[in-house]
Amino acid sequence: MRHSLHITNRCNLRCFYCYEDDKDTSSFIPYVATVPEALQRAENMIVHGAHSIEIIGGEPLLYPDIVQKVLETFSTRCSFCITTNGMINNEQIEHILMRFSPTVHVSVDDPVTTHRFRRGSDLNRILQHAHTWSMLTDVTIHNVLHPHNFQHMQESFVFYVRHHGFKTLGFGVVEEWMSPFYWKKYIEGGKEVIDMMTEKEMRSVHISPWAEYAPFDKEIIYSHGGKVELEEIFHPVDTDDSPYGLSKRELAGYYKERRNALLHTGG
Repeated sequence: MRHSLHITNRCNLRCFYCYEDDKDTSSFIPYVATVPEALQRAENMIVHGAHSIEIIGGEPLLYPDIVQKVLETFSTRCSFCITTNGMINNEQIEHILMRFSPTVHVSVDDPVTTHRFRRGSDLNRILQHAHTWSMLTDVTIHNVLHPHNFQHMQESFVFYVRHHGFKTLGFGVVEEWMSPFYWKKYIEGGKEVIDMMTEKEMRSVHISPWAEYAPFDKEIIYSHGGKVELEEIFHPVDTDDSPYGLSKRELAGYYKERRNALLHTGG
């Protein structure tokens, strides 16, 4: 079970779809957790069964001291990931990643519209940081989807996977902006991405969240004359019946069918 540890609502960007959309108004109250607050919350999450904690903001890497203290205290008891917009990097951050190896989720848009919808972002700088971090720990490129960029899902796959070599690409949705029409567009765009994947990419690239719910069929191999059965470890079946949950399951099923067809035919 993954829990989210929210350490700040402050951010160095002004993404127009952000759920904390009052940053430019007089009603915005900046918040930064103290180290004792962050540690207590993380402790409570672990006590209540958290196996994974996502450190989020705002932008959590504005406060690397807090991130470092949480990881120093709990990294042996729980796995961690950090969700960041990728704009900040320094020696301390690289030391944290090298020492504790949390997964880093780099939140971006597609390469076509990022400059429009993420005010203050610099995609070249983000990619430079992401490549540096990928030499220290696992990095996921997390592509945020909304009604203005579903048509660019294929461009995202080509850009982040084929041009830049990232092995994990996530497609997340701004659910508050969705309608039945746009959920249909999301599914259509997802199927187009799946259709363009090669056999090699099916074996080496992880497309989230569809791959999590599309387990490999059990395969039987023969090793030195003896039969060995292999089965991929995967997440439990998602029982979320929200539009997002239903869409994920449909795309996971399509993903599995496409993968099995490629791997069985060598196409």
